[in-house]
Amino acid sequence: MQMNYAGKISKDDFLQAIFLHNPHLKLQRWLVTILLVLMALSLIYLLVVRPDPLISKLFPSLLPGLVILAVFGTFPWWLPYVQLASFDQKTNIYRKNVFGMVDDAGITVNNTEIKSSLQWTIFVDYRLSQDLLMLYQSKSCFNLFKSNMFSTPDEWDKFVSFSKAKVVSNKRGA
Repeated sequence: MQMNYAGKISKDDFLQAIFLHNPHLKLQRWLVTILLVLMALSLIYLLVVRPDPLISKLFPSLLPGLVILAVFGTFPWWLPYVQLASFDQKTNIYRKNVFGMVDDAGITVNNTEIKSSLQWTIFVDYRLSQDLLMLYQSKSCFNLFKSNMFSTPDEWDKFVSFSKAKVVSNKRGA
């Protein structure tokens, strides 16, 4: 089997890959939202519904700690966007058009600045969404492929199936 691919990974695609790489962020967002709402309701109750002179005196001292807690508590919302800054780094090959070939031996990944040939044995895992495939070389190092990089949807499906089979066989052999 041999097929060519070419295309560009956009910043939005890269953000989607970050969310695919960190599936736990969705659960964290829900949990933190619930905790922040409960904290806000408790604070409103203590300051408005059942005002206590002691709470009113302590509140100015507690405010900086509550602000810090809120900033760190909201990290599931802003962390992916901090990670997205890596898209603009010079070492990110996806800033420019990427092209290459997939065959039984491996995948070539090229752009105007790099030329790499990766054997299938280097890939240890994969993650898949509807139109993105992440092939992992390690826990946090991956190659990203998008469905529109392939000439037809059928070719994309063949690539995904072939990649999944190759990566699974690598896991078994390890």
